[in-house]
Amino acid sequence: MSRRHAVKVGGESDTGLGFYVRVARQYARIGWIRKSQFRWEFVNQVVMDLLYYLSFVLTFEILYGFREGLTLAGWTRADILVFLGLTFLSDAFMMTWLGQSWHFGDDLKAGNLDAFRLRPGPVWFTYTFQRFSPEGLMNLFAAAGLFVYGAWAHPDVGWHGIATLPLALGMAAVGQVALVVLFQSLEFWAVNADLSRFFGSVFSQIADRPLDVYPRLMKRFFVWVLPLGALSWFPTGLVLGHHSAVATALYVGVVALFLGAALVAFRAGMRRYESAMS
Repeated sequence: MSRRHAVKVGGESDTGLGFYVRVARQYARIGWIRKSQFRWEFVNQVVMDLLYYLSFVLTFEILYGFREGLTLAGWTRADILVFLGLTFLSDAFMMTWLGQSWHFGDDLKAGNLDAFRLRPGPVWFTYTFQRFSPEGLMNLFAAAGLFVYGAWAHPDVGWHGIATLPLALGMAAVGQVALVVLFQSLEFWAVNADLSRFFGSVFSQIADRPLDVYPRLMKRFFVWVLPLGALSWFPTGLVLGHHSAVATALYVGVVALFLGAALVAFRAGMRRYESAMS
């Protein structure tokens, strides 16, 4: 990518939509080149991830097989198939684009953010999106297949569900980015704690289940304060027609505010950043 395209006259970074698309395209190209040299590793990772997804599906199949008409916190078997499809799509997006976040604590301590501070564009984007994963993309296709099957088989998913799908997927993607950036931001204030890796692991496990299975106060916290619900719970409700237009608009605002707060926190952390923090 040429300097002419990356920086405006006067030295200001061009962070319009075209900038993000160009950088993401280059990251994707580099990711494919890197994995083309490790094809057996690529196959192994895809197989392991698909087995992980299969274990989730089989777990719920076993639970619902105990009794005809069983529901889990109000979720039917058909509902869960749609939920799992969106959960896997959200997870595969994270693996495809946000995998570098697992290494943020180590990179922070080693001073590896120095190069990103010198590049045009926001550090939260150029750093977080750098590790494009072809394996994650394959998982994305598999998750899309499960979602299509679940939505097609669900009696309540019609044109409304199809119309709200772009919003549902967008909310899941933005929610993933917001949470990743926030967890990375905490590392600036707690160096050596590996908080981004710890919180990412813990909260992803929580979001992999419908939030209705948790106690009421915990559910409200994960919906309105730390919006894990944006990853798959609320998007599934959108597709199934469980949320009103007012509730949807309100939650879109909550997720947008949370993303803004995460970006502010990351910028504040970068002002504290010193090379090779320890």
